[in-house]
Amino acid sequence: MLDKIEAKLLEYQGEPVLSDADKTNLRALIKELSLDKSQTVFSDEILGVCEKLAQRPTEVVFPALDIVRQVIARPSGAAYYFGTRNGEMLTIVLSHIKNKSAPAAVQIMAGRFFCNLFLNRVVLRVAQDHMVDILQASVEFALSSVAKVREVFASLLQNYATLLYESNAPSNDRKLVIGTCIRLLNEKLDTVEAHVFRQLVALGTCMCGDKQAVNLAMELGAAGAAANAAPLSTRCRDVAEQIAQLIVG
Repeated sequence: MLDKIEAKLLEYQGEPVLSDADKTNLRALIKELSLDKSQTVFSDEILGVCEKLAQRPTEVVFPALDIVRQVIARPSGAAYYFGTRNGEMLTIVLSHIKNKSAPAAVQIMAGRFFCNLFLNRVVLRVAQDHMVDILQASVEFALSSVAKVREVFASLLQNYATLLYESNAPSNDRKLVIGTCIRLLNEKLDTVEAHVFRQLVALGTCMCGDKQAVNLAMELGAAGAAANAAPLSTRCRDVAEQIAQLIVG
């Protein structure tokens, strides 16, 4: 699979152009990723090639984002992009999904990039600090006609809900996730049960352990959202019942 991605990356002849040294570093990167070792330490030269690839036009950047999202899942890659490079890669990825011409493949890889921010402590804080930017830029994913695009957004909501709960975030910090889940469940109920289930879980998780968050969710329409989703499956009904218990409790 990685060899196919490499071939796709080398096939493109536009800007920014890869030098022979860049191509050598790309080959080394693909080799390291294929070993699937989480503690791999990448050189700055190899990681610099990733950044160069990620600056290709949005319409053709998805193979580069596929590589980048795997690199940031490793501590050395995360430390480089969010330490040495001060989060520049996040800025690049956000710019691609803000582009109205971004194809579904780019949205999927960008969504997976965001989800990989939750995999290690190096970048978990980045995910938290940039939650508003990331969710606002990607919320349109939930309305996509492509199921995998909607899937990554549902996963992103669930990741954020878990982070907010585990960090004991105040209700005001939870408002965006709570409101987004309720709006989708009330107005744009997904046709895929798994996506609805994740949105329900995200909603319930954000409501847990904080009475103010529960009151906020009630004001925004949590009861109706849970009722809308409950008939989809047994597990959706179970989560909806737990949300109802939070509301009445």
